[in-house]
Amino acid sequence: MSSPPTATPSSPRLSRSEIANANALAAQARQLSSFSSSFATSEAQKLAANRRAKEAELDRLIERGVIGPNHYAEAEKVISITIKICENIIENPSDPKYRTIKATSKVLKNNIIDIKGGQELFVALGFRTVTIEFLQNWTFPIASKLNGLDRLEVLQIGVELLRVKEVETKKRAEKATQIRQTAKEEQEARRLEAVAGIEHDRLKVRERAAREAAARRGPAAQPASPTRTTTSRFNVDDDDEKGTYEEWDGEGNRLA
Repeated sequence: MSSPPTATPSSPRLSRSEIANANALAAQARQLSSFSSSFATSEAQKLAANRRAKEAELDRLIERGVIGPNHYAEAEKVISITIKICENIIENPSDPKYRTIKATSKVLKNNIIDIKGGQELFVALGFRTVTIEFLQNWTFPIASKLNGLDRLEVLQIGVELLRVKEVETKKRAEKATQIRQTAKEEQEARRLEAVAGIEHDRLKVRERAAREAAARRGPAAQPASPTRTTTSRFNVDDDDEKGTYEEWDGEGNRLA
């Protein structure tokens, strides 16, 4: 004989109030999830906006504060030394010797601080001055934020931008050198042309003076050969019955 079918226990029915509470909890969960997603999106957008603002600030400072007022060689020094200092900190963030530099450091003073715009760039990257054992130092405080960004992130933004500016500055310096060389060659060509013109004018003046002097002297006169005009006279001397002939010149002088 077959056994009778086993009865399945029925699920307990929820009351209307319990169903309403469950629906309310589910709605709250969805709302919290949406809020968390919106908050995360908002924070990401804010962070991206802070990055763009900082990059624009540094770009403007490098162009107008460092490259603009300085010779390209000076600007290149500021950019290259700043990159090295920042890279050392990024690669060794926990080592204080890379994050602290004496204010009297000749490398820092000669290549950054004493050059126009160098100190302003250093501050914009997050460096600050502190006094340690009665001596002033430049330090990079990692713990605090800068413009809503981690300071190491600011350094990274700065290094990436400075690398681009370093290449651009070298190209500008090369172009400026070529322009100066071309201008120098053109100036030298104009100088030689002017000298040649002056020499040509001098030659013309000498030739004209020679012609005028020759005109004043007139044609060269050849010396005339002396001519003698003589006449013969028949002289009757009382003592000489026959008489004699005498030669006289044109001026009435008797010739021997």
